[in-house]
Amino acid sequence: MGFFKDLFDLDPGLDVDDLEETFRDLFGPRKRTILDDFNEAVIEPIKKELNDIKEEIISSNQRVKNDFKKKCKEISPELGEAVEKLDRTAITIRNHIEASSSKPVKSLRKKVKSIDQLQKGDHLFVDGKIGPNIYTHHGLYVGDGYVIHYDDGVVCEVTYEEFADGRKVYILDSPIIYSRQEVVYRARMRLGENKYSLIFNNCEHFVRWCRGSDEWEINRD
Repeated sequence: MGFFKDLFDLDPGLDVDDLEETFRDLFGPRKRTILDDFNEAVIEPIKKELNDIKEEIISSNQRVKNDFKKKCKEISPELGEAVEKLDRTAITIRNHIEASSSKPVKSLRKKVKSIDQLQKGDHLFVDGKIGPNIYTHHGLYVGDGYVIHYDDGVVCEVTYEEFADGRKVYILDSPIIYSRQEVVYRARMRLGENKYSLIFNNCEHFVRWCRGSDEWEINRD
């Protein structure tokens, strides 16, 4: 991996996974070695444990944020709404900044190589329809090859292929504080909603709400 990481650092536009797939196509599959056995028996379990710890830290931070929002709402509904809008505005701005960055944040995302690796409740995203480096489009995987997302201003359920639309799909490790079954339930209860707002209630806000936000929502009359 060191060689590929060096290439990635030299040219942020290169995709490490695509490079490895290309080399496998050219030279054939690599023979299994003792290092592969060590990686499977030792390294992978450690990586899983560290990933679980990271997910718990992210979730804990989200719970703290939710508690802060609730306290603001208790003080004043107007203050609570202002804080919520500020948070959602920050998410919208970050979406554009990360999409337009020449070297996007890799630690919180991973490329989907096969739909079989997905779990219900996974946070997915792709480049926006009007082109890369402008924004990313987000959806929630709900199992059986389907994704729920905001499309043309309406929350709808589509196939994974329709969501991808020929683009690379990534998983985003956004906060998740509910069970995956409840995450899917929260997504389905909003099917047909047409309260889209670019700044305050967009596709990313929808997925993050399903996975980790509290019960209070904006513009849901």
